[in-house]
Amino acid sequence: MLKIGVVKKLILILAVIFISCTGTNKTVEQSSNDSTGSPIVGKVGNQNITYSELSENYGSGGLLSEYSLEEISDFLPVYLDYKAKILSAEDEGYFEDERILNEYDVYAKQAAYAYWIENEIRPTMFNEYKYRFNHSMKSSHLLIALDKNPLPKDTLEAYTKLIEARNKFLSGTSMSDLDNEYSTVRQGRSMGGDLPWFSVGTTVKQFEDVLYSLEIGEISMPVRTQFGYHIILLENMREQKPERSTSHIFRSRNSGIEKLDSAYKVLLNGGDWDETVSEFTDDMQSKSSGGKIGWINYGSRYDAAFIDTVMNLEAPTEFSKPFNSIYGSHIIRIDSVRSFESEEAKDEYIMQQLKKSSSYKESNSFVLDWITKKYNESENLLLLDELIKYISELDSAALSTFSLPSELADSVIYTFNNNTFTTQSYLNYLKDID
Repeated sequence: MLKIGVVKKLILILAVIFISCTGTNKTVEQSSNDSTGSPIVGKVGNQNITYSELSENYGSGGLLSEYSLEEISDFLPVYLDYKAKILSAEDEGYFEDERILNEYDVYAKQAAYAYWIENEIRPTMFNEYKYRFNHSMKSSHLLIALDKNPLPKDTLEAYTKLIEARNKFLSGTSMSDLDNEYSTVRQGRSMGGDLPWFSVGTTVKQFEDVLYSLEIGEISMPVRTQFGYHIILLENMREQKPERSTSHIFRSRNSGIEKLDSAYKVLLNGGDWDETVSEFTDDMQSKSSGGKIGWINYGSRYDAAFIDTVMNLEAPTEFSKPFNSIYGSHIIRIDSVRSFESEEAKDEYIMQQLKKSSSYKESNSFVLDWITKKYNESENLLLLDELIKYISELDSAALSTFSLPSELADSVIYTFNNNTFTTQSYLNYLKDID
């Protein structure tokens, strides 16, 4: 991939579409050096192309030692053709063509978004997702529910109560007692309390991010999610067990366990699994597929005790003994355990899971949100309003003549990646583009 400037990218793409560069002289040189001592390897029009320039624009602009002479030599005719297109485009006036430049504005933005996704966002999110994929967490939490658009006093009250609860925990009060005292109760049940083992993608991203940032035994500060404010205790962490493809024979609570015992006896006597499922199961959705209920792991949408039973069966197994859950009674068969031929195959699977997750998108707004959070971007909108008001009250005059009072000029209006920018620097930027 060429490492070239913004305008050069525009001309490269558009020149391929609109122009022919057959009239531009391109030659390969082999003997002379330029003023810096770098060998001249080619010429386009009157421009000398040096070995140093060629190497810097090859690949991703890495060290010269990263590339072989053969690779760079093969790249030379491509680069000379590209430079010829640039020169032809200049001669044709494409640098001043407003239509093309407007088209490029759109292209440049989309190219920037694509660059961030490909080179920054996806690799960063993959590394995070892979770590979480390989670990499951045991936690408990307190939750004070809030409406979608709560009043400031309600938000402050919830935050203050959870700080109070956190201090009590640090002083020795159990999470169970605190849950009874502080968590919101709906339909007779606490919205907080003990949580089952789970891994990445099971809960909302804000909750997950905080949970995976904690040390075992650490309790968080209040964290806001779509449900309200939480404080989270990480109780334990362990390596994630592989998923298990599972089938079952199911009897509901109303139909009794007797028929399941009959099914178990049929299987013990060598009965066919699919036929036994078809005869005895109450699960109509899985009946026609041999009782298949899919891949199960900690964090699956099943009762924690049911998942625990499935994950602790020996695998592979022909079938389990009958057992009870909150759903009814089951006989379970472990059909297979998720495995990978190589680490690369595992990485590919994890990447597919990441792309399907709700936390990953490839939209422009997602890119901007990610950059904002990653680099602690913030805008002082009140100060911006003050600047707009100040400028609007002045007599109409060229922007270049505006000056700001020192208090306004020295105030920070924008922060990005720990760099701060004052109102004056923002005004200077506006003057430059005016």
